[in-house]
Amino acid sequence: MAESKLKALSMEFSVDIIGLVKDLKAKHESIIANQIGRSGTSIGANIHEAQYAQGKRDFISKLETVGGLAWDGSWKTTEPGRQMLAAIG
Repeated sequence: MAESKLKALSMEFSVDIIGLVKDLKAKHESIIANQIGRSGTSIGANIHEAQYAQGKRDFISKLETVGGLAWDGSWKTTEPGRQMLAAIG
């Protein structure tokens, strides 16, 4: 998948996650909302950081972190999340 496509999906995913967090907090589900917010928005940050990896191994490691965060529970919530998971393997 092209780098720009992955960045765009991660941004869309983060925006969707923020919306989900707002909805959950409105329902007083703060604990799960906070966890989903941290793991969901961290995906985009790690994808951004992977662009500046020190080599192929570092790049792969950073994307593996993205995969782990995505599996942390927020990956099913949006279509961009499912597309990102498919893109990173």
